Amino acid sequence: MATEWSGMRGTQELEAADPDVDPGSTTQKLCDLKQKERSVALSSGLNSNCVPGKRQALPGYCPTYVLYGLQLYRLHALVRKLLRGQSVARALGGADATTPTPPPLCSTAVRAKMEAKVPDHYGTSELPEGGLFSELRLAVPWGHIAVKVWGSQKNPPVLCLHAWLENANSFDRLIPLLPQDFHYVAMDFGGHGLSSHYSPGLPYYHHNFVSEVRRVAAAFKWTRFSLLGHSFGGTVGGMFSCIFPEMVDKLILLDTLPFLLDSNETENIVTYKRRNIEHMLHVEASQNSLRVSSMEEILQRLLNKNSQLNKECGELLLQRGTTKMATGVVLNRDRRLSVPEHSFDFVSKEMFVHFIRRLQANVLLVKATQGYYDVRRANDENKEPLFFMVDTLRTILKERFQYVEIPGNHYVHMNNQHLMAGIVSAFLQSQPRTASRL
Repeated sequence: MATEWSGMRGTQELEAADPDVDPGSTTQKLCDLKQKERSVALSSGLNSNCVPGKRQALPGYCPTYVLYGLQLYRLHALVRKLLRGQSVARALGGADATTPTPPPLCSTAVRAKMEAKVPDHYGTSELPEGGLFSELRLAVPWGHIAVKVWGSQKNPPVLCLHAWLENANSFDRLIPLLPQDFHYVAMDFGGHGLSSHYSPGLPYYHHNFVSEVRRVAAAFKWTRFSLLGHSFGGTVGGMFSCIFPEMVDKLILLDTLPFLLDSNETENIVTYKRRNIEHMLHVEASQNSLRVSSMEEILQRLLNKNSQLNKECGELLLQRGTTKMATGVVLNRDRRLSVPEHSFDFVSKEMFVHFIRRLQANVLLVKATQGYYDVRRANDENKEPLFFMVDTLRTILKERFQYVEIPGNHYVHMNNQHLMAGIVSAFLQSQPRTASRL
């Protein structure tokens, strides 16, 4: 579905760029070029499931959607060159066209550096804490979703969802300690880490991130998988697990809740929605260039805004959350992202009960005793929403729900990863595993 949409979009863009071109001939050029690339790939002896021009780093571990997504980007660029009068030989010999168009609000130079941090193929790397991982870009209509992958795709999949304004590096310390007979995928949400920013004019809403989870599952052809979410990622996983209950085997929530109740926010929700729109319009109208700072300055700002985050964990997040420039570094995140409550979908107690009745997954909720209890720190003293949700989960899910409290703060999965790994590992291995792919 995504591939067909991308192909149609490419043809429409070309026709709009040159009204004198006959649509039929444009479509024919696309078909001819696609067939030519396919022939070149076959004649060079490449595996048809691998990205053209790249050697397969892990045998049997390069899915076809990578080929299709990157081919479409390349084909669109080649046809544009032909329409501008370049010869076929020159067009085919030009610069690499696999990188999507730079997203809005991000300079071409910055985006080029960001793209260079994510290879087009499965190259393996090793973390200081141990454990091999691979990088991959998944094609989406607005660009790509960047993911980090651990383990064989033949194993049961676990998709890991990070917190607001963070990235996939959030799980670098935890995943190497988890059972090795699973396939772990940590994604960067749109506008975060190394993933593309949303297209111009589109705000960031909670349900958009939920749909990204569905896109990742479709890309890997998962029919059933587990979700592991920290903070904001847990609310995304909770919503997804209720909308697509048949797809989620286990839901693991790290110092978070599956939903945010409107109990403390009834009078504020309309204001939040207004501020989200106004902030997006302000950023789009702003002509300010990206702020270049030293890594030390950005790290200090991050620590000042996150009192429970230590220096080592902050540095780990900024490795993926920044891009080096000639005079310093810039943050990768989309400036349209503001405070999380502006994007959240708050639900009533009645709606929460209705959602939980749809859950088919086994649920583990790990609460850090010194962690956060609400999206806003001003409401952390009010623990009634937590008690209500835990009681509801126990009543409805019964033996399918586990609640564990552990000492530590909101980032306990990063600063006390061994403690967290023991709890998560036991839960992952406690239930029978089901078929996960088509």
